[in-house]
Amino acid sequence: MWATFFTCMAVATLFLYVPGFLFGKALRFDSLLALACAPVASVAAFALVAVVYGAVGIPCTWLNMLLPLVIAFGALFAVARYRSSDKPARITRAEWMTAALYVAIGLALCLFVFVKSLDGPASFHCRNDNVTHLNLVRAFHESGIWSTLTTSNFLASDPGEGSYAGTGFYPAAWHVVVALVLSFVECDVTVAVNAMNAVVTGVVYPLSMAVFMRALFPKKPLVVAVGAFVALGFTAFPWGFLIKGPLFPNLLSFALLPSVLAVLVNALERIPIPKSTLVRSVAFALVSIVALALSQANALFTAFVFAVPLVCCRLHGYFVAKQGKHGAGPKANATFYVVYAVVVALLWAAMFKFPALSKVTTYELPQDVNLSIVNALFNTVSFSFMTAFPQWLLVGVTAIGAVCLVASKKTWMVLPGAYMLVAYVLTKSVLGLPKQLLAGFWYSDPWRIAACAALFLVPVAAVGLAALATTAANWIGRLTAPDEKASNRHRPTRRNLALCSVSVLLAFSLVNYFPSYTELRNDDKFVTSFGYIKARLADSYSQSREQVYSAKEEAFVKKAQDAIPEDALVVNAPIDGSVLAYGIDGLNTYFRYKFPEELTEESALIRGWLNQISEKPDVRAAVESVGAEYVLLLDQGATLEDGKWFTYQTQKGLDCWRGITGITDETPGFEVVLAEDDMRLYRIL
Repeated sequence: MWATFFTCMAVATLFLYVPGFLFGKALRFDSLLALACAPVASVAAFALVAVVYGAVGIPCTWLNMLLPLVIAFGALFAVARYRSSDKPARITRAEWMTAALYVAIGLALCLFVFVKSLDGPASFHCRNDNVTHLNLVRAFHESGIWSTLTTSNFLASDPGEGSYAGTGFYPAAWHVVVALVLSFVECDVTVAVNAMNAVVTGVVYPLSMAVFMRALFPKKPLVVAVGAFVALGFTAFPWGFLIKGPLFPNLLSFALLPSVLAVLVNALERIPIPKSTLVRSVAFALVSIVALALSQANALFTAFVFAVPLVCCRLHGYFVAKQGKHGAGPKANATFYVVYAVVVALLWAAMFKFPALSKVTTYELPQDVNLSIVNALFNTVSFSFMTAFPQWLLVGVTAIGAVCLVASKKTWMVLPGAYMLVAYVLTKSVLGLPKQLLAGFWYSDPWRIAACAALFLVPVAAVGLAALATTAANWIGRLTAPDEKASNRHRPTRRNLALCSVSVLLAFSLVNYFPSYTELRNDDKFVTSFGYIKARLADSYSQSREQVYSAKEEAFVKKAQDAIPEDALVVNAPIDGSVLAYGIDGLNTYFRYKFPEELTEESALIRGWLNQISEKPDVRAAVESVGAEYVLLLDQGATLEDGKWFTYQTQKGLDCWRGITGITDETPGFEVVLAEDDMRLYRIL
């Protein structure tokens, strides 16, 4: 099965990069930028084509999704190359090698931290968000309907069979790409999901960060190269998103974001922006908005946080230049900053009050607010965030980088990360409007805010690491050539700089990524930040420990599938883990949502009164109308205290399903088909 896993990785990589690369070249991007931005264009295009196919009733397959895009983008590239006089910059060998270094380190860390932590390629995380991810991917795959505008876990079912009424919008671009992989490679849904996440983590994000760093530091190749060792060095992102939720769509949107910001930085290099640059930047911006919005829209607000200080810096430079050789005075500068701040504040307030976003911006989970301000500050300044294990070395190099950037009058690069650090403190320590105003676009979720901070602090940390290497090289120069002129001693030789860079990066990598270890003399376990992440991943994806949908329960479901007719409709209580039985194993379950908000009339009767089917004609009529034939129970008789449930399960939530969970072997109207421990399969008589 591991061979299938790596095949899925290769297929996902090709789908993400082939059509999008042609689009980037059509925009006359240089080859490296076009390659790094390719997933943005591919994701947007796949999602839009799926919407069109859904509207006209054409089932989606990998061939009718990929082939039209390759033809269209290829033709666009050919026309642009023939008609455009713009020639993309030639990429040097050093730039290609630096980009390759990002991907090599990304893949190595992905294999070490994520893939090696799985107990099999089909492992899955039994958490709330995976109910949506796994069920929706299978519904896409079985139905051929991949439109983000009409998502439902019942897309492949008969219209009257589903317990949930209607379809709706969901940012499902990530699910579309996984469905593409499944359409090409016949495998378990969970294998394709893990492979997709490995590609996003190990390839898409590092390459995206590579061009972002290149755009920020075009004349500092050392800083860009050093960034390869820092890009995945924060536990908050991407690793945290493989645990929390899990937030797979957000993982994709944040992985795409650095390449989008790279294009923005390049576009604002000169103001006024040249016409040709403006046209292709606007075209890519529109594509980026689609890709990010249909992956996870909060990436758009993350981009806004970065754009605010960047645009301010560029506009202020243009404003000063327009004042003539004497520049702008203090009063004019103050006026500029005040006007700019007011405009940004009004935009932010307007977005915050936008009715369509109100459910997001006003959302808060009291369980997340579990620290005092002092403890939240400690988590922030130690970069421990959600792991509770500080990354002090990373803190140190980031602090050095911040000082260097401020000293070189590039303070704007520090501000986005600083904003997110402040927002993180609020998300962990207070409830109410101040937190919502700063962090509401990210559901006031500390995990998401910490991930934003990690994204923005990668360049800052890279500057700090590069500064350490340069300083060490200078010291060596002074020691080995004390008689050199002072001006020469401040220019380290290439050999010294290379030696010191390798030494600094090796030391940083060994400390920052070191796994947990046992001290031999007293058998004490020393847990490191990445050791903790690996342990959490191994525990979360473990199929050997007791989970809400355990390996034992999954085996029982497979026996049930063998014992009943194919596609027979099975009534289930989703809270016992069977909500995942459709997405993972393809069992035709009746309830495929944990919290159905739009239950059909029949499903409401079945949920509340199925155990009284022999006494209630309306319940019998409901069962007959939907065609239900069997009942599956995976935790018969389990109480809130002794059962294994999804996070935040309450007694009230258990009581909602009493009509199903109340069925026993003696309940009239049901016949035992399979019985094992507290698991049952009944036939409805």
